This record gives sequence, C-alpha cells and structure tokens, in this order.
Amino acid sequence: MEENNQKSTTVARTAHIISDVFCPLLTPTYAMIVAMCLTRLSFLPGGIRLWTTLGIFGITCMLPLVFILILLRTGRVSDMSISNPRQRRAPYWASIICYFAAAAYLAALHAPIWLSTFFVGAGLVSILCMIITNWWKISAHTAGIAGFAAIVFWLSRTGLLIYAPLEWSSIAFLLIGAMAWSRLYLNHHTLLQTAAGAALAFSVEYVLLFIMTL
Repeated sequence: MEENNQKSTTVARTAHIISDVFCPLLTPTYAMIVAMCLTRLSFLPGGIRLWTTLGIFGITCMLPLVFILILLRTGRVSDMSISNPRQRRAPYWASIICYFAAAAYLAALHAPIWLSTFFVGAGLVSILCMIITNWWKISAHTAGIAGFAAIVFWLSRTGLLIYAPLEWSSIAFLLIGAMAWSRLYLNHHTLLQTAAGAALAFSVEYVLLFIMTL
C-alpha cells in the first residue's frame, strides 16, 4: 500500500511539473529560444539574441504573472491556476495585450515577419479561448503548448529550422501529448477540452503563419 502511494505521489508530482514548466506563460519564451537557437537567427550576436529573448520573457511572462498576483492579492482570483473559468477574463485580457505588445516589440526590432506573426497568433488564440470559456472550459495549457508546436512544425516544413527539424518537431508534438496527459491526470480538464485547446491553437497559428508569409 505504501509503495502504491509513493508511485501515485510521484506520478502526480510529474503531472504538476509538466503542467507548470510548459504553462502558457512560458511557451512564448520557449518559442523565442527555438527561433534564436535553431534558425538562421542563431547567427546573430549572442547579446542580441539574449536580450531579445529576455524582452519577450518580460512582456509575455513576467507582466501577466505580476497582474495575476495582484488579482490574487485583491481577491479577484481564487488561486494561481485560476481554476474558476468565471475569473479568467481579466487574466486573458492581460495576456492578449502582452502578446500583441510582444509582436510590436519584435516588429520594432525588425525581426522576421514569421516571428511577429507567431505572437499575433497567440493573441488571437487567447481571444478565442476567452470567448469559448464563457460557455465551456477549453484547455489553455494544451493551447499554449500546441501553439509552440505549430511554429516548430512550420519552421521545419519551410526549412527555416536548420538544426534537427524532425527531432524538434517530434519533441514538440510529444509535449502536446504530455501536457494533455497531465491536465487529464490532475482532473483539470476532460479529453475533449484538452483536444479542443490543442486543435484550436495549432490550426490558428499554423494557418496564420502560412498566410502571413505567402
């Protein structure tokens, strides 16, 4: 019995780690790391790549996180995971504004259009998730990691991912499965909710990248 409890605790801890490490606040930064390290942008000076990535981290992770902490402290949200769908509108709006700000930030730095487009797509996905959440609890976590997978796959298909494209695409898709499993195991979503979040984000990001770079 004790051994089973230990295994259950380990599995639950693994699910929490996956859910937290690849949460929607961090996936934009992971996308930037891929862009800066695995595409031709890797030939830029290291300082430029580092500070650009830190800028995206600040805009898309730290600013929304601070906003959520303020909401938590003032009682506008009940927990950091914002498990109550009715409390998600303000955090969604914060994320949407930050995604579009990130796109503007990259455009001002004359980044490739596909990189700015990814953040525009993230903003559009967040708008759609916010609307859907009014009636149904779609998974923002699988949406976030699927958006990341979409740009990795698109970069691979277009030849812009110059280092091990097949391997990185495979890893990105495996992360979608891992995230869906973690959300199901933690009883935060149903299978349909995780699948819908992933399908929505992947399709929006991929189609937008395809159209904007024709």
